[in-house]
Amino acid sequence: KGEGLSFKDALESFTSFRKGFDDAVIELVRRNSFEAEELVEVWEGLSNLSDQILLGLGDAYEGVRGSVVASATS
Repeated sequence: KGEGLSFKDALESFTSFRKGFDDAVIELVRRNSFEAEELVEVWEGLSNLSDQILLGLGDAYEGVRGSVVASATS
């Protein structure tokens, strides 16, 4: 039986986290003088972090789904 957060709820939580993180980065940029190259680096880092979190969520839920399927067929 699957317990815990649904995949949709996990994605909604991630988007809330990402929105807060985006807002924090925007505020950091507003308070400091960033060169265009530095700004690109910040956004690339944020994008890479977001990608890794999403891939991790996918791996986690795929693993859970695989465990549930394996348990059901045993």
